[in-house]
Amino acid sequence: MRVPIIAALVGALGCGVRTAAVTPPDLAGAASLVLAVRDGAHLELEAFSLVDTPRPALRTQVEALDAYEMYALVYEESLATLGLAPGPLVLVMDDPQQPLPTAAHEYAVIKDPEGLPASWQLSESRPAAISAAHVRGTPSPCAKFTQISLSREPAAMPNNTWAFAFPRTDGVVVAGTRQGELFEIDRDGNVATIPQNGFFLPSSGAVDPSGTLWVGDEFGELWRGEKDSKPETWQRVAQLSPLSNIDFMDVAPDGSEVVVLSRGGAIARWSEAAGWTYLGALESATGSTPAGGGILRLGADDVLAVSPSQRDVTRIRGGNTEVETLEAMSAFTSLVRIESLGIVLGSGLGELFVRRGERWMSLGPSGSAFWVLGPISYDGGFLWGSPYGNMGEYIADEFCPLFAPVNFTVRLLVPLGDGDLLALGESLAPPSPQGSILRRKK
Repeated sequence: MRVPIIAALVGALGCGVRTAAVTPPDLAGAASLVLAVRDGAHLELEAFSLVDTPRPALRTQVEALDAYEMYALVYEESLATLGLAPGPLVLVMDDPQQPLPTAAHEYAVIKDPEGLPASWQLSESRPAAISAAHVRGTPSPCAKFTQISLSREPAAMPNNTWAFAFPRTDGVVVAGTRQGELFEIDRDGNVATIPQNGFFLPSSGAVDPSGTLWVGDEFGELWRGEKDSKPETWQRVAQLSPLSNIDFMDVAPDGSEVVVLSRGGAIARWSEAAGWTYLGALESATGSTPAGGGILRLGADDVLAVSPSQRDVTRIRGGNTEVETLEAMSAFTSLVRIESLGIVLGSGLGELFVRRGERWMSLGPSGSAFWVLGPISYDGGFLWGSPYGNMGEYIADEFCPLFAPVNFTVRLLVPLGDGDLLALGESLAPPSPQGSILRRKK
């Protein structure tokens, strides 16, 4: 006899049907769940996303309590990564192209004396009926890349990591390292050295909407130029006092002022009319580091700043310093604007938060426990880099852990058009600049 068993989030159930609550198995670190129920040759499957509901409350409806078998397939990947949609899965028994993905953990239900589901035990082998099942998937929106090596790498010198990178109008990327090397990198990975006059050790950079380039250096100097101009035309406009590395910066949309975060934790503003104005400092004594941090300008005399040594956000508004506390497990490594979401904050354990008005909200489990580095807007969501060649993507309200075909810490991502990227970062020991073109698979 067919056993109609329907798994659903807690809600209204039909009258006259015997129901039982089912406590999910261990879902630590999981991003999705497939519940499988079998009665003889009949099999039903339903998929659940755990991104918004980390521990869903499930109920079953059963007619023949002693006939069914129930299994839980627990995945570390999101449904989007698996190519599945939430809800009942359509079985396609004769399609060898869409097998049910292999799960990180698979459980079988243990019934009580009345035949109702009572608990779970790890299943040593997947039942043949589930192994043979194929489902009609949905095209995954998650990006996949192939790798093109750069024609050459910067010199391996102490503390020589990438400081900034931006695309010119012609699509060629200009990138600089903290040891003063400047390069042109095209979309095929060809690298050319840019000669420069004088001593220049950049530490950060930004391009405003008008196309003006701003660069901060290791000596607290602020430089300005046009993004399509040669570096020898960039001009020094001011020097931060006391001297300190300018590790992060943000520019007003009209280019009228620049706010910076220094290695020493100082937060300052520069404008043509007023020069440097000291706004305040992070609570942390160490300030930012090349490993992470960030600053954003919210408006006139209103900034946010974070450091990789503290688990809260510093806001300086109207001369007053405020501390915005979040329920984060780690300090923060990035603070950026994303076109589709607004202000996004990333931590050293893969946590991501979005700012809604005056509040911070978690975007849910990202599937990563690594630093969130250099997030950029991408494909209606955003991408970010991490150590060990790991990357992540947020798209269509889902997270996709991406494994880039590179073996370095991905710190900067530069869009090249058609979904392609330039990934820049460094090897871990000893640190030396690395880079690759990531060509998106069509």
